Amino acid sequence: MPIYRNVVVDIPPGGYIEKSDQSVFVKDKNEYDPVRKFNVVKHVIIGRAIDPQKMYPNHNFRMRYPEEYKKASGAKELRSVKRIGMYAVVLSIIEKNSLYRCLYETMGIETANLIVDFCMYSILCHSSIADRFALEMADQLLFSKLLKSGKDISFLFNHEDNIERLEKFKAKWGRACNERGTESVWLAIDGSNNDCASKTADIAERGHAKSKKAVKIVSYLYAVDSKDGTPISFDVYRGGCVDSKSVLKMIGWLNAYQIKVKGVVVDRGFATKEVLEMLDQNEMQYVAMLKGDTNAHNEMLEKYAPVINRKFDYMLDKYNDDGKTDGVKTFLKNDCVMYGISSDEKVKLFSTHSYKAFVTLVFDGRNGEKRQQHWYKTVSNTATELQRELNQGKANVDIPKEFKNCIEVREEGGEKIVIVNHKEVQLSGDRKGFSSLATSVKMDAKESNAIYTLRNSVEEDFAIVKTQLGYGTTGTHSETGIITKIAVGFISSVIRNELLKAARKCNIPTNKIVKELNFISMNLDGSEHYFVGHVENERQKNFMKECGVVPSDLDRIAEAENKRLTSKEPNPFHKFPEHSAERGEKRRGRPKGSVKNSSTNSSENTSPEKKKRGRPKGSKNAPKGKD
Repeated sequence: MPIYRNVVVDIPPGGYIEKSDQSVFVKDKNEYDPVRKFNVVKHVIIGRAIDPQKMYPNHNFRMRYPEEYKKASGAKELRSVKRIGMYAVVLSIIEKNSLYRCLYETMGIETANLIVDFCMYSILCHSSIADRFALEMADQLLFSKLLKSGKDISFLFNHEDNIERLEKFKAKWGRACNERGTESVWLAIDGSNNDCASKTADIAERGHAKSKKAVKIVSYLYAVDSKDGTPISFDVYRGGCVDSKSVLKMIGWLNAYQIKVKGVVVDRGFATKEVLEMLDQNEMQYVAMLKGDTNAHNEMLEKYAPVINRKFDYMLDKYNDDGKTDGVKTFLKNDCVMYGISSDEKVKLFSTHSYKAFVTLVFDGRNGEKRQQHWYKTVSNTATELQRELNQGKANVDIPKEFKNCIEVREEGGEKIVIVNHKEVQLSGDRKGFSSLATSVKMDAKESNAIYTLRNSVEEDFAIVKTQLGYGTTGTHSETGIITKIAVGFISSVIRNELLKAARKCNIPTNKIVKELNFISMNLDGSEHYFVGHVENERQKNFMKECGVVPSDLDRIAEAENKRLTSKEPNPFHKFPEHSAERGEKRRGRPKGSVKNSSTNSSENTSPEKKKRGRPKGSKNAPKGKD
């Protein structure tokens, strides 16, 4: 019966202390025994005495005196089921990549544990709303000792020391990335800006809000190693600050930690004249995705779209007839086919500026067909709806902006008729699936597309941070709260990127397998001990293995939780279970068959003779002193 040494209660009336072992018991009377002709009295142990008035309770006390136990422990009743799948893989990940160490060495262990809990919540629930944390995470195995409330989360976000502590965390994480081999990278930079409700934080100011609303905004920038999608650093800056200055600041920060930036992969939102000129001035190579309305994209479409559209000669990664297959992609069943061509000369990028760069036109066959069909259906449905409104007597209809060049309303014979320009519809449809990349130096289409494709993992990470995690609007009002919330989003993306990489190796969608982790749980037995039933399927096992977790680790995690619950002072530091033989790794201790203190210089390869059990032959009652 486990003793809860982290809880102290009063010895109840009718409680007795056994002098031999200090156990506390109460007397139960059973039904009358007609044979013995008296009531049979049974002693029930309810804990262990500390002194004549106080005791540590056990499970029996908890069941008999629930209110007293609840008042003394300050905790709710143990959950019958605890979900441990997410906890197990996250603990393995953050211990292996040093994220946990970086957090608790700079933020303190209690804050570090709460941050990790909130990151798990964000990834599991696609939310950053603190008020729902306690409800959603009530049955999860957590890093924190007790389940925290929304007020606790708000206190975490607004702690006055956070800005200094987070700067120290960024420094430690930068060194950890460098120690793991991040030395020279193509840096994928992405960022965004959030509508901000704050009226007092100086960091929130008027700028170019992506929501198109006339509100204050906060801008932030993430730097990600485009080799594997690992988030390296982040920066939060004033909403009105020029993005190019923040990019330069980020590059300088990385250089300070011996992370050399070979070049920068730039998203559409950052592909501005100011950012590209800044990279040129600092002799930084770049590959930048251009927006669809830029001068260069339209020029490349006019000149090359019919040339490369589904033409084998312009297919990227195709087999060439030189007999060399190095660098040639082997296409899998669901892979899309890409086509491309690069300009021989620099092209004017923007209609309002003279800035020029080399440009690559890329066509995605599968994406183009899908978008083209969607375009055709949308045009047809829009025209049908407009005509229906006119037939119902509506005097005028508004043609949406995107259809202005292909839909018009004419009056014929006193009736208004919607006319579709088939030629324009076809022209727009044929341009679906095309994109243009600007490059600072001349590259062939395959090279520039391969470099930009490196940022695919970044796209997925930031889609989570900016959309699924609810970071479109910053609800916190203090500057500390704003920075902390975005920092926690960064930490979430570090963890999620590791989950994403493991899911890819297992060919499983990340969100799907994350949801399935919640099916892995431990249950409470009659003695208030948690145990794992092991109902994991092969898909879950394979994914956990990619994250460094095997089934036997789950048992050890349950044992650690049982120990934590009964410990007087539970250790707040979480440690992944010791490596097991199931992983195929060496066990601790002397190898089987080795000789203790054997000489390492022995020339003979001898093995120890196995001793037989029992008394040596002839030793029984042997006279003392005999040889």
